[in-house]
Amino acid sequence: AAERRAEEALKAKFELDAMLSKLPLIQFEQNQAKLRDTSYQALDSIVAILQQFSVEMTVEGQSPNPKCKDLANNRAHACVDYFKAKGIDSSRLTAKGSAGPGLKMCVLFVPR
Repeated sequence: AAERRAEEALKAKFELDAMLSKLPLIQFEQNQAKLRDTSYQALDSIVAILQQFSVEMTVEGQSPNPKCKDLANNRAHACVDYFKAKGIDSSRLTAKGSAGPGLKMCVLFVPR
């Protein structure tokens, strides 16, 4: 049983990685953590994979500006809240914000 779960998790990770690489960027209202309507289709695609496989995910909001760490964190939480509203168990989701030089203003989805 443990071997089957590990195999399923690996399959989910590969499928999720492939899907995530093709998704458009998640968009938010300027300087806010409010999702734009254009982001829902991409988020729903992630929900479908999370419903199909029991993989866990870290949602990481990023910003190149250290002063925007709270915004990055709030954007990650907005995505997690969307997933929870679609029925994904919160124990499978982690949200965090990062800010600093070399980072882009974006939200990353990292299966684990």
